[in-house]
Amino acid sequence: MGNKISKTRKICLFATLGVLLGCVMLTTAKYGVKKYRERMPVMYLQRMILSPDTENVDGESTELVQRILGDIYGKKPQIQEDMEVDQAKIIYLGGEKMAEERGLCMDGITENGYLIAHGISNVYLFAKSQTGFTRGIFRISDYAEENGRYLGDESIMADSGLDIPSDILVGSRPIEEYKIVISSHKKQALEAARLLQRYIAESSGRCLEITEKQGDYPTLTLISDAKTGDEPISIDGGEIIIQGQSWEECIEHIQLFANCYLGWAFAGEEREHVLSHAGVLNITDRSYHVEGEPWMLEREPIICLWKTNVARGEFYSPNASLKSELLSYSDDQLYEYIKMMKYMGFTGIQVTDMCSAWAAYGGYEYVQDRLRYMADVAHSLDMKFTLWVWGAEFEGYGWVDNTVSYYDKSISDFAYENPRAIETFQKYYSIYAQLADCSDRVIMHFNDPGNLVTQEDIAYFAGMFRDMVKSINPLLDFGVSCYT
Repeated sequence: MGNKISKTRKICLFATLGVLLGCVMLTTAKYGVKKYRERMPVMYLQRMILSPDTENVDGESTELVQRILGDIYGKKPQIQEDMEVDQAKIIYLGGEKMAEERGLCMDGITENGYLIAHGISNVYLFAKSQTGFTRGIFRISDYAEENGRYLGDESIMADSGLDIPSDILVGSRPIEEYKIVISSHKKQALEAARLLQRYIAESSGRCLEITEKQGDYPTLTLISDAKTGDEPISIDGGEIIIQGQSWEECIEHIQLFANCYLGWAFAGEEREHVLSHAGVLNITDRSYHVEGEPWMLEREPIICLWKTNVARGEFYSPNASLKSELLSYSDDQLYEYIKMMKYMGFTGIQVTDMCSAWAAYGGYEYVQDRLRYMADVAHSLDMKFTLWVWGAEFEGYGWVDNTVSYYDKSISDFAYENPRAIETFQKYYSIYAQLADCSDRVIMHFNDPGNLVTQEDIAYFAGMFRDMVKSINPLLDFGVSCYT
């Protein structure tokens, strides 16, 4: 009996030393360890202890975080005064005063924001409101790693809260009135529900309840059924259904829902983030779908990259507005622009790649970087990306290349029999082909502008480019524009 007591005391002693060491390292000299311990009750949760700073955090925030952690980990943590826990990681929960005591400034953090700091073995979450704590605790759970670190190589993560909407409404109903409904609390269903719960929480600060029951409340229902129809997301009378033929597919559609409706960009990827949104974010309470086969199965607007203040690359106008210059848009502006196209009923976008744009922006590298980004955006919104290229115009409109050649009458009346022409086309087609891997379709444009005068030449060089891009992306759809 005595040996067991001695062993227990040793474990508690080492655990206490570890906890106190983390506190001392992040506490100013004027702030004593004893005083710190006396005013910080702890909340146990498996390998974590949530420790509210009771002088700075109201009881409602503490209870809210308890519930959130219980939802995430399936076990509601209990508050206790004793900090002596062996092998436990600690999350300290505090307000602005506690942050200042650790030399951290929260002046730029709004009521919706949070600041997360990583100690030697602990995590500190600082916020000014329930919304901030809700968003912060979901961010911590999202970044948690098996080795106990929560921010990877970062020591501080801050979110001002300026970017998130003031509220999310489905029609006229606040999102916080909704519950997430699943058919059972099996592992895959719960993973899907918690993912949706996280996307809503981080973009709004509202933590929705997960339940198996339908009731007199609006619902976000998740369905996994092999007989599910083609519509991944349906909204009718404010009731939202997200479905897939498997839970894996359902999760993909949850990420699509986050991108289309919850203000996220690239949900499910490492670069996922909430887009800046001032005011209320509105979700339609009814989505419209055409019954049967629509008149146009695929609908794509074309985004032409002529520089607006340099007409056809030759005439400069100081009075032209630059507001429609997409290549000057920020990443998030481009994301919102393409999302607008989806809202308008388009199933994809077409974007031109042409030497006049290269001349306007200093080279093809920058232009193609933006085109690739547009393709990524379209795909994240379940849209297609069509690359539309000049098939026989590689010089002019501000673009200078003295090596370009089309015809040499001393050799032949056909361009495909001119070796210099072959070099020219291979050079520029190789540039276009760098986007083949992220394109769903390629359309070649040979007239106005264009420099091929025979149908034989057009057929030859169209075949050359088709073979080139198909070798990179065999699934690529290919076509030739012939409107002139």
